[in-house]
Amino acid sequence: MAYLAPRRLRIIELCRNPPKSSLSCILGNCRFFSDEGSSDAEQAAARTKRRRVGCENRGEKIKSNLPRVKYHKNDTPGNKLHPHRRTEQGNIIHALKNLIASSRAEKSHPNATENHLRWKAMSKQILDDLDNLSPVLLARCIHGCRVVGYWDSELLSKLFYFACRNAELVESVRPIGVSMSIQSLGMIAADQKRKKNHEALAVLENEGWDFLVKLTEACEGRFGFHLEEFKARELSSMLQGLGCYSAAICRSKQKKDWIDGKVRAIMKAMKPHMESGASPQDFSTALHGLANVQLKDADLLDGLGKWLKKPLSTGAVHFDEHSLATMVWGLSKLNLKDEELFDLLGNRVAARAQHLTMQGLPNVVYGFGVLGYKNEQLLTVLGQEISKPEKLGKLAEQGLANTVYGFSLVGHFDGKVLAALGNEISKPHRLNRFAEQELANMVYGFGLLGYDDKFLLSRLGTEVSKPQRLSKFIAQGLSNVVYGLGLVRSSDREVLESLAGEVAKPQRLQEFSAQGLANIAYGFGLCGVRNEEVLKQLGAEIASETRIDTFTGQGLVMVIYGFGKSSFFDEATFSVLLNGVTKRLGEFSPQEISTALYGFALVETLATEFLAESMVSFLDSVVEEVNRRDLRGFDRHTLSNICWSLGQLRYRNADLMGRLINASQVGDAEPSDETTKVISMMMQACAVLTIEHREFLQLSQSYILRNKERMSSRDCIHTMWSMAVLGILSVEHFTHLCKRLLVLGIDRQKLSFEEAMQIAQASLYITLIKGEKFDPTLDSLVKLAKTQCVKPTQISSFEKGILKMLLEKGISFESDKRLVDGVLPVDIFIPGTPGLVIECDGPTHYTINKVDGEYLQRGKTLFRNQVLEAAGYKVVCVPFFVEKEARREKAVCDAIEHLSAENQPFRHTVPEVASKTKIP
Repeated sequence: MAYLAPRRLRIIELCRNPPKSSLSCILGNCRFFSDEGSSDAEQAAARTKRRRVGCENRGEKIKSNLPRVKYHKNDTPGNKLHPHRRTEQGNIIHALKNLIASSRAEKSHPNATENHLRWKAMSKQILDDLDNLSPVLLARCIHGCRVVGYWDSELLSKLFYFACRNAELVESVRPIGVSMSIQSLGMIAADQKRKKNHEALAVLENEGWDFLVKLTEACEGRFGFHLEEFKARELSSMLQGLGCYSAAICRSKQKKDWIDGKVRAIMKAMKPHMESGASPQDFSTALHGLANVQLKDADLLDGLGKWLKKPLSTGAVHFDEHSLATMVWGLSKLNLKDEELFDLLGNRVAARAQHLTMQGLPNVVYGFGVLGYKNEQLLTVLGQEISKPEKLGKLAEQGLANTVYGFSLVGHFDGKVLAALGNEISKPHRLNRFAEQELANMVYGFGLLGYDDKFLLSRLGTEVSKPQRLSKFIAQGLSNVVYGLGLVRSSDREVLESLAGEVAKPQRLQEFSAQGLANIAYGFGLCGVRNEEVLKQLGAEIASETRIDTFTGQGLVMVIYGFGKSSFFDEATFSVLLNGVTKRLGEFSPQEISTALYGFALVETLATEFLAESMVSFLDSVVEEVNRRDLRGFDRHTLSNICWSLGQLRYRNADLMGRLINASQVGDAEPSDETTKVISMMMQACAVLTIEHREFLQLSQSYILRNKERMSSRDCIHTMWSMAVLGILSVEHFTHLCKRLLVLGIDRQKLSFEEAMQIAQASLYITLIKGEKFDPTLDSLVKLAKTQCVKPTQISSFEKGILKMLLEKGISFESDKRLVDGVLPVDIFIPGTPGLVIECDGPTHYTINKVDGEYLQRGKTLFRNQVLEAAGYKVVCVPFFVEKEARREKAVCDAIEHLSAENQPFRHTVPEVASKTKIP
């Protein structure tokens, strides 16, 4: 028989023996080859019309002709593969192409299930003829499995096994087949990981890895071609496949390093294509792969940025919306920071925003958020596009979560957009479809934005706190939920207690990172969680030897502040925290210094002895550190926090306070709520520490009268009390501040003990010390304050010793007496003319540090004595540092004798209350 070309031989064989049972006939996709020929059979075949094969594609028929099957150049009649087999596999390849096209068109269509059934039938036919597998069919099978989205464990595992042990087959795969196979393999791995198909992942990790290694060997010159021969699209497809495979499968460092090496080699081969101008799709596909590999190579990333700028800066290259979205997402994963590149990308995205897909829109918002690129105009356009009703309902749950998260990372607050997102998220059919990580990202995002929608947060909190949900949260997700709820000051006790119970589980506490523990402590503090048992376990974990050194300075500060807001104090925990903060003080930013001080100040009343023993050296270090720095780097809020904290901690350093007040420059500040708050806090610190800064006080007096409308109720109360302690409260100031309180409705709510005491004491300053009267319209407010400044007190051991001495001497007294309209509680009152008040002043009445070798009384204590004396009482203060009991007794006896010597005997009978007094 004369030699016939392989193509003519196939046609003759097909005409003689039509493949009646071939797979393409089963699927209704069979067609015949046709060509011009010299024989009658060939003439007949040429006259045969090509049969049309169609598949539904959104209601339209796709017309497709049977392609000519191409084989390796070495195909000859002597090849092992029989012509009949070649023709049959050609029909299978053609059927595969049609099935792939159908699957792409019907991915979310009900017919997708039908495609899975067709795939199962096809895979059986392929397995039956596996020994005669062609290189084209091998690549098409893997590609088809990815597009159809149906995991066929038997087919793929046998394909991998067969290919790895058939060197001739892999040798015959051309560059397009290699790139398509690697890309499909990676994307299959990503899809199966998303579906949590552990059986599939096991196959891909073992047989799939061997197959991947064989394929990449084909790119290294072993089989007649090199990476340099690959086109840009083929190289970018390989990058995408390696990236997806690495992210989904690779858990060992060895495998990751191997893939990193291959990625570097591919990028080197791709460099000429990038520089000469690769297509936008090639850029985006390559970025997608690099993002999944997360290769941290500064030179490579820098070169990538330069390559991207070139086509973006010219209008000649058209970037479609899919490429733009993928590039933004990829850059965010690589954390490539380049403002110029972001501007170019942002302009392109803004111009194509209305064409972005439902997946592309959230990816762009998420990507720019992670990159920290805040372009308000661009973000507004994206927000408006996303919030359109016809698009919002089509967003996937992950898209909704990524949108909120992305906006939060750049602090883009658009009330209308957030309201639209919140309404969509809170729909019942939506909430139960969110994954746990998506719920965590949304709570965290709304928290960062300060979007306090009670209904939305309640729905999210309820969903998060479901028992079946809580256990599925990863540690980072759980800490982000607590942190997010803290930022909006959530008051949902049921949700917070559920979260606290989950956090406190021993196995859970060990899962959290140092930053996660800091976020939890901070979040619970802002929400006011006071679960002593949970906080104690949290504190013990944080202060453990294996944990404390893993915290950053910011993390330690967050823990201290959170525990302070929760009013939680544990001496062992705080000792470790104090040591940690002291060591890193030089690394702290001004805000971190002020926040740490603020947190310690919040537990001052709970930790008197601890502060007295351990805090002075720390505060000395703080003063040294602050004096070393340029205060121009401190904002007003930070300066006022430091002043207030030093006041609460009773640490007096007049020079430092003067520097802090001068640096605040409140005289040059524009009227604002922040300036008002700064003045109030600094004035309170001056009052507590008895520091007179005349210029500051004069400026503050005039500012308050001009801007009283900006003051909150808390600022009004603290300011009037501070002015009274400093002796500068006028009737005018008192009247204006009290009227502001009435406008704010303070008279219609319950005052705290501290607020009631300060209003009442300020009124006593006006009437007793200044001897003036205030506006009668304020009487109701003052009376309300006087009735609410009642708080039970405890008798200290110090006071018990004085009481015992008085009983032994037969002196009549009253303990825990309230004087001056019931406003001022006194430790011991001895009735007489005048009455004698004995105050057993503990450490809280004095500065924590010595000034000129002595402890100084705080402004609060001095003011108390001043009011009592103005009311006609004699006051004796017995300080805590008079250690010997005999000296304390002598001080009291001397005071009584002194009053008697002035012919002011105690004219009294022993009252009933005194006769029944017992020392506890």
